[in-house]
Amino acid sequence: MVKIPVIAAGGIIDGKGAQAAFAMGAEGVYMGTSFIATKENPASDATKHAITNVNSEEFIEFKSGIGYLRTIPTEAGKKPSNLSIKGNQMGPTHIMEMVLKLVC
Repeated sequence: MVKIPVIAAGGIIDGKGAQAAFAMGAEGVYMGTSFIATKENPASDATKHAITNVNSEEFIEFKSGIGYLRTIPTEAGKKPSNLSIKGNQMGPTHIMEMVLKLVC
């Protein structure tokens, strides 16, 4: 049995996901992407719109140097996926650099 608090993260997008994490023993959840779309977050309106209007079936999954990642189907999200399809696995630093170049 784990004797430290466990925080569940990744793929938790609503109350059902949070309840499932709590049912499995988590003491808290981290829902980072969900809070990008809040008015307090300085992300662009286009980013907020893309996050709030995507269906789970539309996510792009690709292999990176750290495992499989999912992203929303924006131009920034498609770039690492296209490279992965061509056999170029990217680490998280390279992915973030590429995304920042595309959205900034």
